[in-house]
Amino acid sequence: MRNQSQVLSQRKKASHDARKQAALKSTKFSRYLMMRYSIAGFFFANLYWLVAQILEWSFYGLIPIVMLILSVLAAAEQLRMYGTDTVYLSWTKVFFQVAFVLQMVLIGWIYLTDQLGLMFPVFSDSIATKLFLTGLWSVGIVLAYANLHRIALIANNKDKAYHRIKQLEKFV
Repeated sequence: MRNQSQVLSQRKKASHDARKQAALKSTKFSRYLMMRYSIAGFFFANLYWLVAQILEWSFYGLIPIVMLILSVLAAAEQLRMYGTDTVYLSWTKVFFQVAFVLQMVLIGWIYLTDQLGLMFPVFSDSIATKLFLTGLWSVGIVLAYANLHRIALIANNKDKAYHRIKQLEKFV
């Protein structure tokens, strides 16, 4: 009877320890949650832009292709960090830096040139379209900046998630 209760106790402890480890692993991975969702949003926005470019190809189609490649590299980097303490954010940082600069350049470009029809064949060249794209890219600029700020916090271990992880590690 004692052996059974000891075995049962050991199993419960092992199960409890496994849950703690899984919680720690999940908490470490959720540290990058905003980046993963942002990368996914940018990925699908650039995919939509590429599809629009395929309908009437121009050299502007290279922009979403490059951004799609960078987003895939950043997403792969994010997946590689699951279950590891090492922070790999080089491609993620490059992606958000390029997105930040590119969107600012694109806002200026649509107002200073008459290239909107070539950039987005599905949109008309009107002030409403320019304002819509300016709003959309402004949101993208804010997202890219927020993610770059988050990367800086993570690189210096000054983010809130890092402190939660350290507290959780004490109990595991």
